[in-house]
Amino acid sequence: MKKFIYKTLFFLALPVMLYAGTFLILKSTFKSEIRKFQTIILGDSQTENIKHAKIFNRSIEGSPYFVHYEFAKEF
Repeated sequence: MKKFIYKTLFFLALPVMLYAGTFLILKSTFKSEIRKFQTIILGDSQTENIKHAKIFNRSIEGSPYFVHYEFAKEF
């Protein structure tokens, strides 16, 4: 029975660890990318087409408030 529990925990923990590792790598590369810009635009489809070399446009079509709030809080 112990062997079954260990195998089950390993089977469940492996995808979680892979997901967490991938998330941390993407987050660190995103932080280094975002530091290059002076201005960050958070918005919905109305601001989606703003393009400029010094502006990072993080507009998402139909984007709710909580998505941008979490983004701004994190970075």
